Amino acid sequence: MRDSAPSHRRRWAAHGPFLLLFCIYAAWLLVALPQYGVTWDVPFEFPRATAYLNHFLSGVADPSLSPWHEMSYESAKASTTGSSNGCLPSLFAALTGKIFFEWWGLLDHVDGYHLGLTLIWIAAVAHFYWRMQALHGPAHALLATIILGCSPRIIGHVHNNMKDLPCMAF
Repeated sequence: MRDSAPSHRRRWAAHGPFLLLFCIYAAWLLVALPQYGVTWDVPFEFPRATAYLNHFLSGVADPSLSPWHEMSYESAKASTTGSSNGCLPSLFAALTGKIFFEWWGLLDHVDGYHLGLTLIWIAAVAHFYWRMQALHGPAHALLATIILGCSPRIIGHVHNNMKDLPCMAF
């Protein structure tokens, strides 16, 4: 038992800086969420993703709750205009929109959806760090994660990029 306590403390000490910075980074992204608005692809992505999600949830949709309930599942499947983005990030965004906007009313109809994209990125940053530290150690992993997480393209697009950042995350 005594041998595990010092190794446990060493592990905390090695990953403590990342955990602290990660919590600050995640909080900063979540607090900044309302500063991002509608982008050009929102009218194409959110209605399509909402139609798919409502199909999978089999009818728990109330069209009066969200402006994104304008497509049926059949029209979303047949849609070939506007967006060619993959559907998984949009589905995750639609799920957080349904939970945080429609069900709980904590966020508006845009931020509720953008939250999903932000959560995908936050999970990707944590995964990136844990994989890097396994390969190169905590110090190099922390530096690489800071450089990746704070690059201007990332910071500028985390909340509202339907394609590039989720693809990079996956």
